[in-house]
Amino acid sequence: MKSDAPESEAEVLRRAIALIAARLPESWTAELVAESEPRVDALLEIRDESASRATLIVEEKRVTEGRDVPSMKAQVDSLIRRIPGAHDLIAARYLSPPVRAKLTAAGLSYVDATGNMRVEVSRPGLYLADRGADRDPWRGPGHPRGTLKGEPAAKIVRTIANFAGEWTMRELVKRSKASTGATYRVVEFLEREGMVSRGADGRVTVSDWSQLLRQWSDDYGFFRTNQVTRWIAPCGLPALLDQLASTEESTRYAVSGTIAAAEWAAYAPARLAMIYAD
Repeated sequence: MKSDAPESEAEVLRRAIALIAARLPESWTAELVAESEPRVDALLEIRDESASRATLIVEEKRVTEGRDVPSMKAQVDSLIRRIPGAHDLIAARYLSPPVRAKLTAAGLSYVDATGNMRVEVSRPGLYLADRGADRDPWRGPGHPRGTLKGEPAAKIVRTIANFAGEWTMRELVKRSKASTGATYRVVEFLEREGMVSRGADGRVTVSDWSQLLRQWSDDYGFFRTNQVTRWIAPCGLPALLDQLASTEESTRYAVSGTIAAAEWAAYAPARLAMIYAD
């Protein structure tokens, strides 16, 4: 697949337009038109069967990171003010799940060369959504990992989730007990995706708590990461919890899932107990 990687913004744009055109209703068209605004990368015109049309201002990006979304939003909004009635579209080589979530939250349409897309136009009424790759198929060796999988990442995320505030890299390494190299790699990934920020003094601050926890949950995977065995509690889960509370102190365990969350916010009666144990 790597040999098929789009090598230029022009190739990214060509693939993006082809992917959108292939998903339009029959008799609809999508084609590039000449733009007069010098700051516009491209203009895409979509027409329906009655010749009603919509103009999309295309912002091309070979590499798009979460921290880029606010500036892209500001750029596209300024161009839309110059071209009244136009819509927005971000076209990129690859958009990671966190970036796609940020684009959606910002109200921006997007498409990448793997087939991930969300295009929304009010008139003519159009909504396109599709899913491509959830991992960059063209990430070469030596490129930063786009994931929070693994024990080092878990140590770092757990540390900054448990202890709010600003961190120097030295403090984060010491408190998390992760290696210096792993700490820098994880923080660089979180910074690229806009989940943490670093000030002028280099201190790390979480800027998007919800996305950080969602990303960690998605990458971690309870059943993928652990050796799982299944048991029956014949007397029910309340009795099981009572038994756990009376176990010897030398027995280490941690309760997770809905049965643990119910201690803070009950959502529905728990039917399953998820328990970590040595």
